[in-house]
Amino acid sequence: MIKAICFDFDATLAEYQGDFSQLGGEIFASLGISQEYFEIAFQEFSKLLANDGSWNVVDMLEHIAQKLNLPQGELLSTAQLMNQKYCSEMKLLDGALATLELVKQMPLAIITNGPSDMQRCAIKAVGIEEYFKTIVVSADKDVAIRKPKKGIFQITANRLGFEPTEILMIGNSIDDIAGGQNAGFKTISFNEKHGIGYFAKNHTELRGILQEKYL
Repeated sequence: MIKAICFDFDATLAEYQGDFSQLGGEIFASLGISQEYFEIAFQEFSKLLANDGSWNVVDMLEHIAQKLNLPQGELLSTAQLMNQKYCSEMKLLDGALATLELVKQMPLAIITNGPSDMQRCAIKAVGIEEYFKTIVVSADKDVAIRKPKKGIFQITANRLGFEPTEILMIGNSIDDIAGGQNAGFKTISFNEKHGIGYFAKNHTELRGILQEKYL
């Protein structure tokens, strides 16, 4: 019996509508990084995104500035600007709100990879915080583990107060599905099919599966 549900955030509940490369370029230019070094800056940013650890956007920009021997005086305001621009382009997927309304009687969680401040800003921007008992961001100071590692799922299970076998994970990536299954969660693949288990290509199909199999 399922007693709680976890959702991935990006491309499962919401999606960034802008051009992240363009946003990054604007931010790097504001730091005084010339275009010839954009690729290096993006590589460093991507490396941090792919690693475990506690990061926010200020930390990431500081790392890039140190790597390229740049002054670091305006990093806080630049990070705030980056978050503001990113979050202004974050939109809920069609039907996502209806899905949350359907399951709101159950304890819900978000498990998402990314910089702590950016992900929490994005979740707040689409107005769904109130649905969730806990929001677990990989780069939070008390998490510092990325999906698909088992630890981030166990942290979430502990916060929800249920055994992993009593929790359903819904997500669009192999990290969500393989990671969830490895931790003992039930899973539903969203938008992209990964491994065994149920698959929903959109929120209409997802609600159908939830109603038929889990509610």
